[in-house]
Amino acid sequence: MAVTGSLYFDPVNLSLNQNEEKTVDVYVNAGGGELVGVDMILKYDPSLLSISDVSDGGAFSSSLKKTIDNSNGVAKVAFSNSYGNYTTGLRLLAKVAVKAKSTSNNTNLYFDFKKGSTTDTNVVDKESNDILESVTNMAVSISGGISGVLVTPTPANPGLTPTPAPKSGLHRAVERVLGKQTPSSENKGKGLVGRVRDFVQELKGDKNGKVLSASTESQLDPTRSGYSWYILIITIIILVCGIAFCVTLVKMAASARKKNKK
Repeated sequence: MAVTGSLYFDPVNLSLNQNEEKTVDVYVNAGGGELVGVDMILKYDPSLLSISDVSDGGAFSSSLKKTIDNSNGVAKVAFSNSYGNYTTGLRLLAKVAVKAKSTSNNTNLYFDFKKGSTTDTNVVDKESNDILESVTNMAVSISGGISGVLVTPTPANPGLTPTPAPKSGLHRAVERVLGKQTPSSENKGKGLVGRVRDFVQELKGDKNGKVLSASTESQLDPTRSGYSWYILIITIIILVCGIAFCVTLVKMAASARKKNKK
């Protein structure tokens, strides 16, 4: 029975985006023979594809020569074994890095092969016979994809100033205690303690005006939430006392320094 070899791509169909690069495999099948070498010539449309590299798959002991000509769309690689070593069975011959250049519905990366020719792609056995019987080429489709250019979106109305998000009711209540929402005439002569006292009175209903929105009242209502508004009042009072204590300590330290200087 005649020994026949073959070469094929894996995958046989490849999809790329423009400017995208992928690596594909090339396999050699000895077809029952014992191989000493392979001369592989790949061709492609240089306006659509380019080959970045062809690396050795390990089927043979060495790759003797590699030439990649992306201007003319040709890549040539020669593989061989040292004397007395042979390659058998199905083996990974090479890995080919393919890059898409322009969009195309269909193009091919193919073996330059004509049966019976010895000046194209060849699979050579130990008897120095070219036993390559068939090849399976690869079909490539290229879509538009992403070209790698970063585009910064332009606002629809660049002259408009963004409207700040509305503050929550609890946020407004805290600002009220700090004096940020109360008119300056009302705050005049009042310290933080005075503003806390006014805030507590408003929570009790002693004033007509409302500090809290309906949503905040819901948050502070012990029947609607898991905590009482008393916790907020106690927290504010503790904070005020803490600040007053710190101020007293600072004044005492300053007074002590003055006495030491005298």
